[in-house]
Amino acid sequence: MAQEIKHVSPFNYAKEDFSVEVKLFRRKKGYVIKRVTFSSALPAPGENNTVRCYYYQTEKEGSSPAVIILPIAGGNYFFSRKMAKYLVGRGINCLRLERGERLLDREGDLEIVRRRFIKTIIDYRRSMDWLVSQKEIDSERIGVTGASLGAFLSSLVAETDPRIKSSVFILGGGNLAKLFSQSRERTIRSFRKRVMKKRELTEDEFSQLISEKLEDIDPLTYVGNLSPENVLMINTVNDVVVPRDCTLEFWSSVGEPELIWLPFTHTGSFFAFRYARGKALEHFQRTLGVKE
Repeated sequence: MAQEIKHVSPFNYAKEDFSVEVKLFRRKKGYVIKRVTFSSALPAPGENNTVRCYYYQTEKEGSSPAVIILPIAGGNYFFSRKMAKYLVGRGINCLRLERGERLLDREGDLEIVRRRFIKTIIDYRRSMDWLVSQKEIDSERIGVTGASLGAFLSSLVAETDPRIKSSVFILGGGNLAKLFSQSRERTIRSFRKRVMKKRELTEDEFSQLISEKLEDIDPLTYVGNLSPENVLMINTVNDVVVPRDCTLEFWSSVGEPELIWLPFTHTGSFFAFRYARGKALEHFQRTLGVKE
C-alpha cells in the first residue's frame, strides 16, 4: 500500500486535536462496549453533525489489532453488530460506526451528494485518529470492513488512509456512474429518476454526468493505493443492487485480489453471513497477524 496518497483527494484533512466523549455502554464476557461521539469536521446546517460509534474492546492484556466496521445504507445494524461481536470475541478490537447523513440527496443535487461523501469519509478517518490513540491498539495493525454501501465507503477509507493494512469488502465494487445508472435498488432508482427529470437527461447523459461530477469520490479513482494481497472481496452472483460489472471492474483494478462468489442475491447474502464473517476473520488473522 502506498505510504503517501498520490492523488490530490478531497478526503485529505488537517490532523487536529478534537473533543471526544466516551461512555461505558455495556459489559460483556471478555469485552466491554463504549459509546464514542464527536462533532463532524464538516458540519452543515440541518444535517446530522454528530459522529457516533461503538468501541468493542477486548479485555485481553497487551497491544491488539483493530478493525473499523462501516454501516450499510439503511435498516438495522445487524451486520456490523454481529461482525463486531464475532471479531472482538477472537481478540480483535472493533470500532463500529453508525450512519450519519443520508448520502443521496432527496432533491438529486450532485454537489450535496459529493459533499456528504467527503464529510463521511473524513469523519470515519477521524474516528481512526481516536482509535489509534488508545494505548491498547497496535496502530500498525488496523483493518476495515463493510457491506454494500459500507463496502464502497470502506474502499475509500482504505484507499485514502495508509494506516489501513487489511480490508474486507462485502457486496462492494467501484464505478459510481455504472452503479447509479444500472442499480435496481429502490433508493438509487429514485435518485436516478429525480436527477434525469430535473436535468432532462437521457440515460447515457446521466451516466456521463455522474462520471464528471463524482469521479473524485469514486473508489476506482484511488484503487492504485490498495495491495491485492491485503484485500478480500465477497460478492453474490445474482446481485441487482451492485451490478456485477462494478464488482469485476474494481476487482481487476485492485489487481485481482481474492474474490469469493456467494450463490445468492444481494439481500439473500444474509443467509451466508456466518460463512462471510468466518472468511473475514481468516483474512484479518492472516494479514494483521492475529492469534486467538
